[in-house]
Amino acid sequence: MIAKLNELLNNPSEDIGFYRGRSLFAESQSAPKLGVFNAVTYRQFSELVKVYYAALIGRDEKKLVLYVKDSLIFMAAFFASLLADKEIFMPNYYQQDCEELFGAPFTVTDMAEIASKNSILLTDNPKHKSAAHLPVLTEDAKMNFCTSGSTGKPKIISKRLANLAPEAVYLSELFGDAIAQKPLFITTVNINHMYGIFYNFLLPLYNNLAILTDMVVIPDQLKILLSTGNKLFIASSPAFLERLAKYADAYSFPKNTAAISTAGGSLRQTTAEAVYKLFGIYFTEIYGSTETGGIAYRRPDETKYWTLYTPVDAFADENGLLAVSGAFVDSPFSLADRVEFINERQFILKGRSDRIVKFEEKRVSLEEVENVILQNSFIEETYAALIDLDFFAQNSSPFLGACIVLNRAGKDELLAKGKRSFISGIKKEMVNRLDPVCIPSRWRILDELPRNNQGKLITSEIRLLFSGNLAEPVVLEKAISTEKLSLTLSFVKDSLYFRGHFPDFPILAGVVQVNFAISWLKKVFHHETSIKKISKLKFTNIIHPGDIVNLSIDLKANRLYRFKYSSGEKTLSSGELHV
Repeated sequence: MIAKLNELLNNPSEDIGFYRGRSLFAESQSAPKLGVFNAVTYRQFSELVKVYYAALIGRDEKKLVLYVKDSLIFMAAFFASLLADKEIFMPNYYQQDCEELFGAPFTVTDMAEIASKNSILLTDNPKHKSAAHLPVLTEDAKMNFCTSGSTGKPKIISKRLANLAPEAVYLSELFGDAIAQKPLFITTVNINHMYGIFYNFLLPLYNNLAILTDMVVIPDQLKILLSTGNKLFIASSPAFLERLAKYADAYSFPKNTAAISTAGGSLRQTTAEAVYKLFGIYFTEIYGSTETGGIAYRRPDETKYWTLYTPVDAFADENGLLAVSGAFVDSPFSLADRVEFINERQFILKGRSDRIVKFEEKRVSLEEVENVILQNSFIEETYAALIDLDFFAQNSSPFLGACIVLNRAGKDELLAKGKRSFISGIKKEMVNRLDPVCIPSRWRILDELPRNNQGKLITSEIRLLFSGNLAEPVVLEKAISTEKLSLTLSFVKDSLYFRGHFPDFPILAGVVQVNFAISWLKKVFHHETSIKKISKLKFTNIIHPGDIVNLSIDLKANRLYRFKYSSGEKTLSSGELHV
């Protein structure tokens, strides 16, 4: 694979390697052709790498932080950094102390808002001097991935290009039938982690297949892409497929998909069947870790067992945990996953060993707690955790908490009974199935569990939910497009934000309304930055406990959104959010 990449960078063709589709993602485009995209050839990409390489080779520092939002710029900067013999650190999220944390003197980014005087600020149309030629990539080129650490600080995992190359070759064999159809690669995941690196560019580049450099974030964008008539290879997060399955009846997609891969969490058989109905094919689940690379795969129409990648060897160690060796790791590595091998090459995952916690002198299996919660007919999804609020410098003893996602029947029951009575009913059902110590004492009811673009739970956000008492409203209906969000929701009558506002006449405070508008804006439109300004606020009518209202959020201009709460034709409140 490394030789193939060197050929692509040093002797590029005029073939189209990349498509940039931002202008395509508009509601006016109903059945576009692929030519609507802004095409980038391999030669143009190589020239971009040369410009970035020239900027980097002039720096004496050997380490850098690579935090780039634009996928095309990221790919070019990634290769330029390795060619310049720099060690790369790729954080999931940028923090002000990133350089100090990684011991890297400077940052390479395309985001002016985080760039400092010492940073290299990149664009896709640079005016800088270009290198005459590029050196060759070597297998010892070094990069560092970052995963969520238990201390709240990122865990750094070092890799060499030699670890990644054989996996890209194997994936080409695993998905050989799909790759033979010459699909366009599209993804719903960020590029700066292991799964993103493979499916955003290493796998398609190795096979000379075109890449869409814009991440797909909502189903409407996927429908537009499928309408081009081209075959697609969709690399998705489990969370995106779960959302598709949840609202499957609202979508009808052309059957132009060559393959769907997903990694980051197991999916239910009902999700598999819903996805098959939408696309006409089943997805392939990938199991692995940043430390080990890919380990195994399974397809829901074939087996429930995980099958090891051909270049991977694995076994259950003395603690029943999965131990991995082979071509993708420099030395054997044990994971925290409990396994049972069916034969030498297939196994069943039995849960995480780190999800058994000590609480009030008892060993509590959080997965067992979740399984009992899911026996309630109102609950669709759940996550249980041992919460220690000392993490937030709050003087509180640890407790068991549970987040739950309700189906429509559960939401109706919650609105009819109120949260206190509703949760009491759930806990009563659990009494005969669990030790009372194992029944969560605090509960949060959510529209969906917080996940990142890889589909992994954001445990820091779950802890944060329990640091306060602000309950989310109940979402009854939801419609999302590229520029608009519309929610039908109700604020549960016994929610804390109605208490004392006012004692004999409870109404929803304006600050609460603005808070939830901002929360949904960030959740749906993926804005990581804070709100810079709130303007044109108007509160014209009252929202009472239990009222069913509509919240709409519309993109009005670049980074300017207008929100409005309404009931029928009546506006309740409105304002503008500048991000």
